[in-house]
Amino acid sequence: MLRVDEETTLPINRNEEKGLTNKIEELMNTKKIDAIIFEDYDKGSITPGLIKTITTLARKKNIVVTVDPKKRNFSAYSNLTLLKPNFKELKEGTGLDIEVGNIQSIRLAALNLMQKQNIEIVMVTLSEHGVLVCEKNTQTHIPAIVRNIADVSGAGDTVIATLTLALTQGMTAVNASHLANLAGGIVCEQVGVVPIDANKLKLEAMKVLNF
Repeated sequence: MLRVDEETTLPINRNEEKGLTNKIEELMNTKKIDAIIFEDYDKGSITPGLIKTITTLARKKNIVVTVDPKKRNFSAYSNLTLLKPNFKELKEGTGLDIEVGNIQSIRLAALNLMQKQNIEIVMVTLSEHGVLVCEKNTQTHIPAIVRNIADVSGAGDTVIATLTLALTQGMTAVNASHLANLAGGIVCEQVGVVPIDANKLKLEAMKVLNF
């Protein structure tokens, strides 16, 4: 089997940006929106201008905004509820030379990022080193949960979606991160991009996390 992909990742032009931004604003002004997720794949649809407009409006409406970032727009994400970079994205986005296992250095990088870009929570995923959840006054290192990994496709999407849903329901950042980390691990045990099984997640959360 052979798969060949061809694409352009240039940013959309101003007219396209305006059209997309207007549509999102319309939805925000006419629908009950609990949260907005920026799942940034660095393909060009998400631009600094769109980010600024939508996050500003979301802040006025007290809408939760969470971001799974990439390098190109990293510094454009500010005034957020939560930013969820992996270690590589944190390192590239901040330009700091830090080691993946050095939790103290990662913590300091995350705290600096929070202050610089006005972010309430930074959750750094660290693969086998677990997850680091940083809030203004509390930083929590969550160890990795050992699983039988079959395919990591879609894990990041699952994590940010579960995390965002949990935050909108009033969970603490740490508990939401525990749940999201567990959800990401569950989907990695299956081949391909699969939805999270809510009942399985609930049962494992009760068993593993004592939720």
